[in-house]
Amino acid sequence: MEQHPSNSMVQIKIEKDMLSYVIEQNPSWQKLSWTDLSAGRELAAKVKPDAVWRDLEGVIIIAECYARIGKLKPGHRRKIATDILKLISLRDEFAIDNSPKLFLVVPEELGFQLEGDDWLSMVVRKEIELFKVPLRDEQRQILLEAIKRQGEGQAHSTKPG
Repeated sequence: MEQHPSNSMVQIKIEKDMLSYVIEQNPSWQKLSWTDLSAGRELAAKVKPDAVWRDLEGVIIIAECYARIGKLKPGHRRKIATDILKLISLRDEFAIDNSPKLFLVVPEELGFQLEGDDWLSMVVRKEIELFKVPLRDEQRQILLEAIKRQGEGQAHSTKPG
């Protein structure tokens, strides 16, 4: 069965691989249950981050992951801004107990686009930690094909109005 052009399963799979890489680099981090952690927290009960861990000092680490390569377009920047807003909002719910570290996990080449002087890069520097993951050649190729397929699907979809 052919995938719908907007299907994001490729990105979801690569995001899981990227998060596995983060854990490989930080083997002492322990995975936490978001259900247990969010109990009694209004916003945390409504949203779920991509990953949550606890380090050796007991600090909670909350991460969002974004698998994309190529030039960031306005829609991509909005998605990243939304992820950052989610992370910052979640941090505020935990600040009384244990202020968590916030991570945005992205491919290396995308990470470099979030280190400029634009407003989004400034928010990244000020509010979260950027974790840049090297992609393997086959991951990069699979992502490029998915992005192309999704772009072609959007070009052929009917626009409202």
